[in-house]
Formats: sequence, structure tokens, C-alpha cells
Amino acid sequence: MNKLNKIRGGVHIAVQGYEVDRITEVPIKRRAEKVYLICMPDEEDSERGKAFKNMIKERFEKNKIDYEILEANIFNLDEIVKKIKYAINKERKEFEEVKFYINVSSGSTIGCIAGITCAMILNRENSKIIPYYVIPKKLLDSLSDEECEKLREEYKYLPRSFGVKDVVLIYPFNISLPKEELLIFLKFINRAGDRGLTIKELSILTREEFLDVNLNNEESIMRLIKAVEHIDSDPSRIRIKRYRRTIQKLLEIVEDDKEELNKIVNWRNRTKFSENKTPQSDLVWVNKNVIEKLKEFELIVDEKIGRSRYIKVNEKGKMLLNYI
Repeated sequence: MNKLNKIRGGVHIAVQGYEVDRITEVPIKRRAEKVYLICMPDEEDSERGKAFKNMIKERFEKNKIDYEILEANIFNLDEIVKKIKYAINKERKEFEEVKFYINVSSGSTIGCIAGITCAMILNRENSKIIPYYVIPKKLLDSLSDEECEKLREEYKYLPRSFGVKDVVLIYPFNISLPKEELLIFLKFINRAGDRGLTIKELSILTREEFLDVNLNNEESIMRLIKAVEHIDSDPSRIRIKRYRRTIQKLLEIVEDDKEELNKIVNWRNRTKFSENKTPQSDLVWVNKNVIEKLKEFELIVDEKIGRSRYIKVNEKGKMLLNYI
């Protein structure tokens, strides 16, 4: 059975290469709802690259296919991943249950790797992502000189292939990812840079009092200190000054992600194991539920600096954050 017929509608994503049919024919024949084409920015692209981009756009416009150009360095894995994520998140935000098809045959090997990896990591039960490889009818290298001369009447630059014989659907494997709250912690740790965060700093992020803390409101700072240190008396001026620096650092890390901060606070409250909490029990909770779990996924490392233990995101963790 022709696999091409299994593709129906959906949102298509492709990295531009020196191809036309390989990028346009499947969305046109299977009536794609939209196509995202990832291309080099005009100022960085070659004349050949611009020519192929224009041919692809003209083909889509002629066949009334909705498309959007996303500019990126198509030889940079991280940039391609960001654009694929952008397209998927944008469509899901607007339409939720969207089926995606990623063309992994149109660009470079880097584009293929980005497409398949994004499909594995971002796949959802109600919003499937299926990469596909286009099998062309003819390759440029297989054509005679006479055939090439005839095609030059139609093309300024000859594509690497012509026509579509069929497609190979590449169904992604499911990848086990850390739970959402752990990924939020991972993101915050990564924002701390090379130094990372201490376990105590991570425990402060789980406090309800941190949600409302304000550097210009000393009362809110004192409430946070009392909650973290489990004390009833007012903290000293020295302690307030020391905490103020820590709070400023953590607020800069959280940025505007207050909703995500709220999620880890709620998670901490749901899973607390004792009403008789101490500063040590808070650190134990973070170590058991956050640090150990992220280590199981091999996403972080820790380093002893002075008397403090700093948690940092490793290369594998940084790569995962790029994809999610």
C-alpha cells in the first residue's frame, strides 16, 4: 500500500534544501493545513538557496497552501530545534489536538536529526508528530545530459530530485522524561549558570512565602526567612542582608515564570512528609525528590565549594532543555 495515502492534512514542517518537489508535493497532494518552512535568513543565504526558497513559495501559493517561513541557520542543530519547537507550540496553543508531519528528507543530516529527536521528545497522544522521508521518482544524478538540459528551461538551478514516488513514515519511540516539576527545577538550575544552585537555594524556591516575597518589602523577606529557618523570632539585620542577596539571585532566575514556580510550590506541599518540619527536613526533601531524581536521569552534577554543595546542569541536561 502506498504510504503517502496515510498522510492526511495536518501541519507539515520542513527544513529547506536544494529541493522543490520533495518539499512541496506531499503537503499539496495530502492537503496540508499549514506548512512551516525553515530557511536561512536572506542576508545569510546563497543565491541558489534564495532561488529554491522562491520556487517553493510560488508552488505553495499556486496550490493555495498556507505556509510560514521560519528563519534559522539550517546547519545549526539548536537553531533548527528552536524553530521546530516554536511551530509545534504555536499550533498546539491555538488548536490543541494537531497532527504534525516533519519532512526529514529535504534538508541536511542535521535537520533530519532535529526532526526525529523533536518527534520523540514532543510527541503526545492527542497530538502526534510523525517524521516522514520522501522517496523521489528520479534523482538528479540519474538523469541524462539531455534530460538535464530540458529541465533547465523550467529551473534556474536543478533540484537534487524530482517527483514523489512514495514516503516512509518514521514512527517515533516514546521517551521517558522527568515529570514536569523536575523539568522546571532543571530549567531554574540551568539559568543559574556555571555555578549552579545550592540545595538550600532550591528549597527556598519551594516555599509559599517566596511566591510573595518583595525586595522592597522587608516584612515579606522576614516572613520568608522565618519559614525557611523555622524560627519565630525576628531575624537579625545581618541575616536579612544575606537573604536579600539570595532572594535577588533567585528572583532573577525565576524571571516571569511565576506559574511554573507555583507548580513546584504546590508539588512540595502535596508531598510533604511531616508537619514537624525543620530546615534539615526541607533539605532532605529537595535531595530525595529533586536531586536524586534528576541524577537518575543523568541530567545534573554536584560540586562541593567550601561548605556548600552546588547543583549544576550537565551537557545532557542542557541538550534536553533545548528540545523541550
